[in-house]
Amino acid sequence: MPYASCVPFPVSDFLAWPDLYDCSSHELQLGDNLLAVDPRNNLKRLPLKTCIRQSAFAFALLAVAACAPTPPSDTSIIARFNAHRAEFNQLLEMFDHDGIDGRLGCADSSDDARHPQPISPQRRAEYAQILTAIGCDGAVYYTRGARAQFIMWSVGLLFAGQDKSIVFSPGVPPAPVVESTDGYHWTQMDHDRGAVELYRHIDGPWYLGYVAN
Repeated sequence: MPYASCVPFPVSDFLAWPDLYDCSSHELQLGDNLLAVDPRNNLKRLPLKTCIRQSAFAFALLAVAACAPTPPSDTSIIARFNAHRAEFNQLLEMFDHDGIDGRLGCADSSDDARHPQPISPQRRAEYAQILTAIGCDGAVYYTRGARAQFIMWSVGLLFAGQDKSIVFSPGVPPAPVVESTDGYHWTQMDHDRGAVELYRHIDGPWYLGYVAN
């Protein structure tokens, strides 16, 4: 699996890995406000605050990778879709009617300034109500006549996370299509690309999508 269930990751283990960040090496010496770093072959000095920031950022990335929760099962996501199929179809009709294009946040209009849509505040509230009812998590992405992606679960960072979504693809089917995305084991090709993108067919133009990186 690309991510394990959350497991405690001691700070001491992180600090014992000197190659993960620039501020560690074989010998560390504190000066007035500099940290001297001696990797045996050469000597370089970094501001102590810079070293702390770099170390904290590296640890944050490790924590995300080590403690990402297990995704919900395909079955649970598909069951949610089937329970709200009428609302999904209603949203597609609303998107076309209102000229929605691109990203639309699920919960509210707090980030709509980055992706403005041609709808009134009252209409925006109607979208938020329906998207919340279907369990949308984060945003929906829509391209008229081509594709709609409803994020149903997500965790992590932009380039270090994973999500499951309901995908409407009336034209070219997405690929690759698998029997299940649950418990997927990364291949060497996945590691080379640094990401996984999988789809499970539900019926007609509807798919469940899984992405991890």
